[in-house]
Amino acid sequence: MTMNLRINPLMILLLPLFFGACTTKQTRPDFSTEPNIRVLLMEGAEVLQVDAINDAVIGNAVIGVGTAVVAEGIIHFTNVGGIVAAHHVGDGVLLARGTALRLVPAGYEGVYKISNAATGDTPRQNPEYTGILEVHAASDGTLRAINVLPVENYLRGVVPYEIGISAPLEAMKAQAVAARAEALSAIHERTYAGPGYDICADVNCQVYRGPGRSTENTDRAIRETRGMIITWDGMPLPAYYSSNAGGFTEDIVNVWPHRDRGISVWDGVYDGHPDDEPGDLREEENARAWIMSRPNVYVNSEKHPDIPAFTHGNFRWTVTTSAEDLTGFVAEVKDIGRVVAIETGQRGPSARLKEITFIGENGNLTVGPELTIRRTWSPALRSSAVVFEPNGPADRPDSFTIHGAGHGHGVGMCQTGAMGRAHAGQDFEEILRHYYVGADITRAYE
Repeated sequence: MTMNLRINPLMILLLPLFFGACTTKQTRPDFSTEPNIRVLLMEGAEVLQVDAINDAVIGNAVIGVGTAVVAEGIIHFTNVGGIVAAHHVGDGVLLARGTALRLVPAGYEGVYKISNAATGDTPRQNPEYTGILEVHAASDGTLRAINVLPVENYLRGVVPYEIGISAPLEAMKAQAVAARAEALSAIHERTYAGPGYDICADVNCQVYRGPGRSTENTDRAIRETRGMIITWDGMPLPAYYSSNAGGFTEDIVNVWPHRDRGISVWDGVYDGHPDDEPGDLREEENARAWIMSRPNVYVNSEKHPDIPAFTHGNFRWTVTTSAEDLTGFVAEVKDIGRVVAIETGQRGPSARLKEITFIGENGNLTVGPELTIRRTWSPALRSSAVVFEPNGPADRPDSFTIHGAGHGHGVGMCQTGAMGRAHAGQDFEEILRHYYVGADITRAYE
């Protein structure tokens, strides 16, 4: 495939708009109009390969100098001494160089793929992206790829992946509002920010894979909630959500203590029918009964069979770990010898454990909070709302069976619960007001 360089006078006139508009840094973003968001797609690439499928402008992202090109081919970006250089692979032509470069598809609608040419690594599912691509030089000699695009376009690559394309429309709308609030909060508060970007593209922030999986319904959910976010005292809130809370959401203080603001919006809430509400799940006896049962809650597919099949295995689940494997997992943190018992500590309102103690033949190890507990196992446990059963000799078990409830941290909106509520006839505002206690739903921009 060849690439023909061509100068387009109109594109040159538009370069200040393409290359200068996104360089102004605001200490307090104004959300009266739709903002752009900068999404980290990949970092640590030795040679960043971009397969640009449409006409594009490529140039210096800092000073706004660019050349119009026909980008029907492969471009390689390299970092030499802190300077990014872009070359066309076919003929080696140097297209641009600078501390950061920007590729702007014509009309913002052109698509491209990215990969690490040295390793072949790609973002998960190797999606196509739209909007601006910025390539920055990192201090370790590698490259960082960042997608810059309007928030509403960004949501087209979030909603289908976060709640799925088979969710009911009102659940999709709830997801769109929550994801938009998370995005605007990230821009404003810099919760996930790094050099040149506002948010990442994986589960550490919220999943973003480009618009390739968008459907008529996901686009409709975004369009019909345009600009709507969750707020507290007029400010956008990070609208945390998880896949499946197991029937009761978790208080944020037990998952991310440093993010707790002492407000009700992330308090743990029961997600079922009032007549079946459990006792205090912070009590061990109640927690065990809850986890070992299948209560009448919105995430229970037996009670709400319209919930998509992919969610069914996350409501209640069981895994067994050999004592040998568990001893190895624990030894990654501290060698305490063979694990012979697991003691549960305090729990949150959803029965998620805040800490557990492994009893070994040569010592003990206490771990917490929620995510640390889950990641002690490999693969990680789906939730820390768990109870343990030793198998074999009481003083030296052969294995441990783990009974669990839910998938994820459990804070904020339960995505599976949102689907169950939507199938039961609730609209997106009812759904959001249930999960974000006392919060407001407002329109940040038209």
